[in-house]
Amino acid sequence: MSNYNARMKWLDSEVEILKNDYAEKGGVYVSEKLSRSSSACNQMALKLGLRCNGNSGLFKKGENPWNKGVKGLQLSKATQFKKGHQGTWKNGVNEPYVANDHGRAVMLIQIEGKRQPYARYLYKKEYGEIGANMVIIHLDGDHMNCEVSNLKAISRSENMARNQNSKKAAETRIENKRKRELYGKYGLLG
Repeated sequence: MSNYNARMKWLDSEVEILKNDYAEKGGVYVSEKLSRSSSACNQMALKLGLRCNGNSGLFKKGENPWNKGVKGLQLSKATQFKKGHQGTWKNGVNEPYVANDHGRAVMLIQIEGKRQPYARYLYKKEYGEIGANMVIIHLDGDHMNCEVSNLKAISRSENMARNQNSKKAAETRIENKRKRELYGKYGLLG
């Protein structure tokens, strides 16, 4: 069984080839010629103090890059916005679109760069301004049905009462009371 981790010693002839070719042709060329890895050749060259003289990829002093004076690379100039062109939202109202709001599909519309629910926009257009503490609800519960006949403005307190689960709230109050009694009885912090 052979030992794969055994180091291969460098022969004098290999070191000579490395010294002769490394500076001009680089580590990859020498590694192919000697059937060694390029990292092994680079390590040996480092030990011997050899360096590559080839192109390091850097600009020499006084050389200019190919894109000096070029203002931006414009590969798709024909389809770019032109000066003075405005997006579709600047012309008034965009078409309503469907968005995902916390796992629920909602219709939104963008007017002058600001998004708002499409139902709110339609209600405001039909009935005028909506009060500060008012919310728009869908009577049938379908958030995608934005017909004006399906929309209604209610106050936030009415909305809270409508959405409150009194049975669950009562159970939570009873459970909290029991916890306080137990904490008091056993001197635990609650």
